[in-house]
This record gives sequence, C-alpha cells and structure tokens, in this order.
Amino acid sequence: MSAWGVENLPHVLQNAIYSNDIPTIKRHLPKIQHDLDEALLLAMPHSAPFTIKFFLEAGARLGNNVFYAAFERQDTAVFEAFMETGWHIDDTPVQYSAVHLSIVSRRNESLLRWFLDRGADPDIRLRRHRNSCSTILSPMAEAARLGLTSELLMLFEFNATLDPEAMFYAIGVMRDRAHPGTATMQILLDHGADINFHGQDEVVTGKRGGFIGEVSEWWAECVRVCEGGGEGSWYIPGNGIAHEAISADIQRKFGPDDLVRPGTGTGENEGRPGYWVTVYGTLTAQMIQDLKMDWQNWQ
Repeated sequence: MSAWGVENLPHVLQNAIYSNDIPTIKRHLPKIQHDLDEALLLAMPHSAPFTIKFFLEAGARLGNNVFYAAFERQDTAVFEAFMETGWHIDDTPVQYSAVHLSIVSRRNESLLRWFLDRGADPDIRLRRHRNSCSTILSPMAEAARLGLTSELLMLFEFNATLDPEAMFYAIGVMRDRAHPGTATMQILLDHGADINFHGQDEVVTGKRGGFIGEVSEWWAECVRVCEGGGEGSWYIPGNGIAHEAISADIQRKFGPDDLVRPGTGTGENEGRPGYWVTVYGTLTAQMIQDLKMDWQNWQ
C-alpha cells in the first residue's frame, strides 16, 4: 500500500475506492490536496472510470504518476474521464505527449488511433523539461526509432507532416542489429523522405547521393531499399587530415564505439585494416570538410 503513498488515507476510504462506493467516498473525501491526489492515484489501476472522474471533479490533480498509471492501464474510458473533466488531449503533466506515450508503450496501437481520432496532434514534439537531456523527437521519429510500421503508417493516415529526421532513426542504429527495420525505411521513402537530407546541425546522411550508415549484416538490405543509393562505409584511413578526424576528433566527441570502430574489412576490403563508420550522430562542419578533403580514401 505504501508504494502508492496512501498511508494517510483511512482504510474505509481505501476500501470504498476499490469497490467504487461513491457514497462512502463522499463521506470520507480528503480535505487536504495531497491526500485527494493520492486517493485518485489509488483509484487508477482498477477502479471504475466514474470513480476516477469523481475524484477529478472533486479537485484531484492530474499529475505525473496519475498520467503514467493511465497508460499502464491502457483503458480509453479513463482518458475519456480525463477529457470530460477538462483535460486537453495534447496537454500532459509530463514531457511526453499522449501520442508519444501511445507509441513508446508499444502495447496497444488502438490507443494511438483513439487519440488521433479525437484530434491529437500527430506532429506534436516532446517538451524538454528543465535539466533534461532528452532528444526532442516527433512521434514519427519515435515510431521509426522503434521500428513500428503500423504506428508509422497511422501517423501518415492522420496527415502527419513528414519528419526528415525520422530516416536517421529508421536506419536502425539504436535497435537490435538482427532486426534492421528496413520496412520503416521503405514507408518513409514511399511518403517522400529525402535520402540526401542534411539536418540543421550538419548531420551527414549521404555520400554521392546515398546513405553512409553503420556497416553490419544488414547494410546490403539498406542499400537495396534505397535503390542502390548506399555504397558502403568502410573507411581506409590515409595520411590526410580525415585520418585525424576519424581517429581523434570524432572519437573524442562521440566515443570510440559510437561513430567509428576499428577493425578489418569484409568483401572487397577483406582483411584490410580500417574503421566501421556510423554517421548516425552529428558531425561538426569542420569534420565534414576534413572528410571531403580526403575523399579519395573512401572505398
């Protein structure tokens, strides 16, 4: 019981919440705001939506824990109760919107459709809280990052604006390499994604019109989906300035295993020492220029 922070609530009230006994709840309704909020939180996992609505109408606040508990429950009737008591579908007490949470929960795509059917903004961005280092992703980028094809198609169905950055996440660097998620890449390409898009922060996305992505067992499939746009990313370091950019500057900025990893090549580069290069993160403008200066060393 203490896990819900309800130690200050009388047992008779707790039992009434569990049994949806509104008359008893009214007789023992907390007078202190904190206790009223905790009573609502206690109701969230299993109480009837009308009980939850009663506490909201009585002045209980829709706080972080209540909102997350609603998504844990996955019951649209609870969100209906929220809306009936003044909640706006795009306004949340947390940095994630309802649309974002529907995607990242990966449990019930019908919940995402429920929100979108009721006017939720399919393009809404995360709100970065103070001192938060969270990346501000669009719902489309979240769906691409998680390889969720149904959710991605649903966003387009509800006229979501194409987010060019979604392609970076669809490449699959952050996901299990055994599940490359090329289906999400194909969906984005079918809806007009530009495989040569350069972000505002000088994110490198292409070489001679194609992707430079992390080379792994799924690289060939990425190339196929992009209709031959990618040409591999095996870098043979030369004596030029790009060697320093790869072996020093990039590794200091992003870590030795994030963008570059030393090793030996495969295929036509079998046995040749070099680096696997992942251009998933952001390179500085100077790094880009350094690489261009040593262009002949790209294989």
